[in-house]
Amino acid sequence: GVNNAEQKNATADFARRLGFELVDVMDSSSDWYVSGPQDFIGLISDASFVCTNSYHASVFSMLFARPFRIFGRYDGPSMSSRISTLVSRFGIGNRVGDGPISESELQMYDDINGVIDMQRAAINQYLASAFESK
Repeated sequence: GVNNAEQKNATADFARRLGFELVDVMDSSSDWYVSGPQDFIGLISDASFVCTNSYHASVFSMLFARPFRIFGRYDGPSMSSRISTLVSRFGIGNRVGDGPISESELQMYDDINGVIDMQRAAINQYLASAFESK
């Protein structure tokens, strides 16, 4: 989705302070504007930090252990229910906000990986029991 001025300023300021290249996949003048799924996932897996208002970018950031910030979405389809579920299930409320981004957000919390492992185990157990009962 489109970022508001506060989000753009927070992202640009953070990138400038840390010397990061800013890649905006929603900017029509960017080389990445028409990137496909492989490029989108590659950008996340190679990123030093991800700023997004996308559920999928949030999930891939977690899977690739990339530090990230989830901004609110003010245009297009609402993803608030999916993002709310993701935030509560993985305890990542500290990754949500529209204000300035601090350097402490660069730290990826080990407990996220622990919750991902627990979710995988629960899914595998569910699938195993579903196939056993057939």
